[in-house]
Amino acid sequence: MTDDSAHLNAVDALYSKHPDWLVRWLRSRLGCAHNAADLAQDTFTRILASRDATTVNEPRAYLTTIAKSLMVNWYRRQALEHAYLDALAHIPETEVPAPEQHLIILETLHEIDRMLDSLAPKVRLNRPGF
Repeated sequence: MTDDSAHLNAVDALYSKHPDWLVRWLRSRLGCAHNAADLAQDTFTRILASRDATTVNEPRAYLTTIAKSLMVNWYRRQALEHAYLDALAHIPETEVPAPEQHLIILETLHEIDRMLDSLAPKVRLNRPGF
């Protein structure tokens, strides 16, 4: 069996045995079934791309570790979007960007946040948090 097929078999085993449990776990933390389902799928997508599922000894611990990381990113994204919408509420209506520009602006803000997050820890500590 090749490494790729072993990895795919391991992902298949995780996906066939634990998706409902993972969605319930996420839903209990997020309070929303739709967001929980999305993050569960993102968790399995990340595992599929990782190429290391064959070494998993504790499947639920592995899933929750990845899901927690994705959840942190999701909360950061939500906080950034709320801060942007709050800033929009405080500027004159004539200066508010067109609706089609909102997505571009949000994606740019997320990219800036990712770049700031990649800074060295000492520099990152001086960055205001959300």
